[in-house]
Amino acid sequence: YKSQADYYDVIGEQSGGRGKEIYAENARTYRENYEEALKQIKEAEERRDSLLSIKEAGLRRTSDSIARLAIYTLDKEKEIELGKMKRGGAERKSTNIVLAPENWTPSVYGSEASEIIEIIDSARNEFVKKLTDSSEYQDPAGRQFYNYKTQKFEVIKHKNEYYNPDISKEEAQKIAADKIRITFDTNHIGHWLEHFKKNPGETDFERKARFDKWYMGQVEKLTKGGYIGNVHVVDGMEGSGMHLPPGTGRYPVKEAVQVIHDWANKHAADIGFVSEGHIMGPDRQLTDAWEMSGKTIYGAEYIGSSNTMTFGSLQNQYVTHSIYGPTYAFGEAATNQEEYRSWSEVPFE
Repeated sequence: YKSQADYYDVIGEQSGGRGKEIYAENARTYRENYEEALKQIKEAEERRDSLLSIKEAGLRRTSDSIARLAIYTLDKEKEIELGKMKRGGAERKSTNIVLAPENWTPSVYGSEASEIIEIIDSARNEFVKKLTDSSEYQDPAGRQFYNYKTQKFEVIKHKNEYYNPDISKEEAQKIAADKIRITFDTNHIGHWLEHFKKNPGETDFERKARFDKWYMGQVEKLTKGGYIGNVHVVDGMEGSGMHLPPGTGRYPVKEAVQVIHDWANKHAADIGFVSEGHIMGPDRQLTDAWEMSGKTIYGAEYIGSSNTMTFGSLQNQYVTHSIYGPTYAFGEAATNQEEYRSWSEVPFE
């Protein structure tokens, strides 16, 4: 636009009469277009500088959603305590609702320890801020509006309706640490195995050992940081989404559960464990989890022996029905020989 306006200025000076007026008008039009284009470029640069990356926007929206839902559960807990809402039976007068989003597969954000910790820490901080800071907060999606007074695009701000002057920052932090945790799925974290490529000269066993070390490092980081509130105890195989009973796959599930269980006992932490290995049926889902623990069935003994029965023995001898069927029948179950006739009607004799 500018060069075209300059061109018409030069041509207009060399022309006379009506032609000069026409060139001057053209030059003025292009110069106005030039000024408008500069303004649009400036606005675009301001918008670009104020935009968020996908990660930043996603983390803000996730933190905001979790924080607002956690505050909502506080109100529901009060309703339960006051008897306005029944949960878990009429006799239950108190409850603690824990939000525990689950770690997913490597294809999405929040599938390994550092990403999970970033999400939970951000959500906890947002929870504390909403409860203890009365000032307005920025739109979590980063939505903007054009402020004609400042001639700039600005992020929309919302009134904080969650502010509670009766809750201190320290109390809010304590509530957040207890209420906002994760569901740790021992199978989903194992999906990273297929992304562990063999190093030059590395054997399959060495590769698996390297992965197991990384796997347990993830478990310890999340456990000792107090991020786990629930555990899906489930095994799996590399490159497969199968939910195998614990102890029947390739992942160090038993070791992971032991670390989490020991930490929970030491710190009196309320962590739930759920066997999710349903691919082989509900019987294996339950008994394989018991067997993995290595515990015995207290008081149960083999017939005619003083050896204590294990959960594995229970699975093999009863649940899967791997027992001998009767070789004969008697009483009402037996066939009346006088009424019995074979298909060929040939006598037994």
